[in-house]
Amino acid sequence: MPLPMARPGDSAAGIPLSYGEYFTGIHSFLTADHGCGLLKAVSACLGGRTSPAAIDAVAVCIQKHGAFYHPARVDVAAGGQAVSFVVNVAVSPPGRAGLQQEAALLDRLNDAFPRRYLPRVYLRGDGQTGRRHGRLPMFLGEWLRGYHEFHIGDTGDPFQTIRIWDAKKSALQTAAQKTLLYRRAAEILTYYYNLETFEQIFPWHHGAGDFVVRRRAADIDLRLITVRGYAPLVDADATDPMAVLEALLRFFLHLSLRMRIDRLDGTGALVWADEAAIHGTVRGFFDGLALKPAVSVPAGPLIDDIRYYFARLSPAALDSGLAGIVAAYPSRSAEGRLMALHLSSHGRALHESIQHISATAR
Repeated sequence: MPLPMARPGDSAAGIPLSYGEYFTGIHSFLTADHGCGLLKAVSACLGGRTSPAAIDAVAVCIQKHGAFYHPARVDVAAGGQAVSFVVNVAVSPPGRAGLQQEAALLDRLNDAFPRRYLPRVYLRGDGQTGRRHGRLPMFLGEWLRGYHEFHIGDTGDPFQTIRIWDAKKSALQTAAQKTLLYRRAAEILTYYYNLETFEQIFPWHHGAGDFVVRRRAADIDLRLITVRGYAPLVDADATDPMAVLEALLRFFLHLSLRMRIDRLDGTGALVWADEAAIHGTVRGFFDGLALKPAVSVPAGPLIDDIRYYFARLSPAALDSGLAGIVAAYPSRSAEGRLMALHLSSHGRALHESIQHISATAR
């Protein structure tokens, strides 16, 4: 049977890849070099050296047909213990082009930042599928147990519900729950923003399932499972305090817009999130800044400078900044068109939220 592609019109280099070839490729990847890479990964998770004889079973289960990867869960039983991993398999041309770079970026960011919101990578390589497709790039990574994909659900209700893809079919319905979800996402992306080089994680998209969530009583814990790019999106002078603030403002405005875009139930049409996304983004942005060490430019407490700078932005200045970001999107971009459609109301709500946060901080 052919492996489904994530979107209509996607292809695996023009030739349908079968489930058999997919699993054959993963088997080839995991057993290369007598399974040495898998054994090292198991040992790292269990805290001690694992011998081949200790492996009782390895089960592989495909999880999703994504826009970039077709991930599988790998469950390993070893000496009465169990550990799980993910194998991200690149089938489409965009996925093949970016997978090894992503694995390298995950390693780089996990090494560079003390807090860890990204999965570990244990093994990189490829797997032999057969004569038609040759080798597929893939990497073995940390399985985030208890975390699940989430999306705005197509419920027909005017009040948006965020559905969590867990066994209980959980949902986030209240404004407080949804605000907290977006707050955690904004905190993570701001935390990884580099104030000195302007590097940031981009692209990212709720519609692609880039974030996963775990509910713990009243709290919500998020992780980012993918890093497709990490580079500056602006050309600014890192020694100029005003340039640093303006670059950070542009990051924040772009963050506020993209945070509101999802796909209905993960595979449907693009949808615009309600204002809980704005309130969460503003709070999460400042949460992320609070986690950062001091920088030389600008001098003084960074978060105070940013809050002062943002609080004095007029609605017209915000609208101008938002419009500039949307104008940079290609004319055929569905995301850009959706942003433009909601630009005016988004700017008003964003200004109100910024003023509220600034007032409560004083």
